[in-house]
Amino acid sequence: MLSVRDLRKSYALGGQTLQILQGVSFDLAAGETLALTGESGSGKSTILHLVGGLDRPDAGQVVIDGRDIGAMSDKQQAQLRRTTLGIVFQQFNLIPSLTVADNIAFQARLARRHDPSYAADLASEMGLADQLTKYPEQLSGGQQQRVAIARSLAAKPKIILADEPTGNLDETSADAVMAVMNQLVRETGTAMLMVTHSEKIAHAMDRRLHLSHGQVA
Repeated sequence: MLSVRDLRKSYALGGQTLQILQGVSFDLAAGETLALTGESGSGKSTILHLVGGLDRPDAGQVVIDGRDIGAMSDKQQAQLRRTTLGIVFQQFNLIPSLTVADNIAFQARLARRHDPSYAADLASEMGLADQLTKYPEQLSGGQQQRVAIARSLAAKPKIILADEPTGNLDETSADAVMAVMNQLVRETGTAMLMVTHSEKIAHAMDRRLHLSHGQVA
C-alpha cells in the first residue's frame, strides 16, 4: 500500500542547511499499523508531510497504492489526499462554520463516500453523539481532536496518517480512541502510519520504526 525509498529532506535555517531525513526507507501493507517513534526533531512529522504530499522531498520516492506521488501535479496530490488518505495532524483544522456532524462528513463528501449511518456510528464510538449540533468553538480540545479523527475515518481511506492523534486526550479517552482506530484498520484493511511518543501505543501497533537524526535507528 505504501512504499518509501531513500527519502531525504533538508531545510535552510539561518544560512545553514539542516538535514532532517537522510535516506529513510520502509513499506506498509494494507491492514498494517506502523508506529513512528524517535526524539523531537528526528524527522517523524516530516515523513508524514512527505507521504501526504504536503511537501516534496529533496530525493527519494513515495509510492501509494502503486502510484508515485512525486510524479503527480499538486492537483493530483490534492485528489489523492481527498480519496485515499486520512490525515490527522496535531492542529485539528476543523471548519468553524460547520457543526460537528458536518465537520465529520466533510472529507467523506469530498471523496463522494459519505455514509450517514457510518458517520453516526463513528461519532458514537468517539463519544460525540451528543455533540453533533455544536460548533468547534463550543468543544474542548480533546473533543475537537476526536472530531478530527472521526473526520479522517469517515471517508474510509486506504491509509491513515496520524501525528500524535491522542496527544490532547486523557489516558482513558486515548485508549478508547485507539481501540476504535485499530478496530477499523482490521475491519477495512486500512493501513495506518502514526507518529507517537507513547510506548503503550507503539507497543500495540504491528511494527515500529524508530528514527534518530533523520535515519532509521
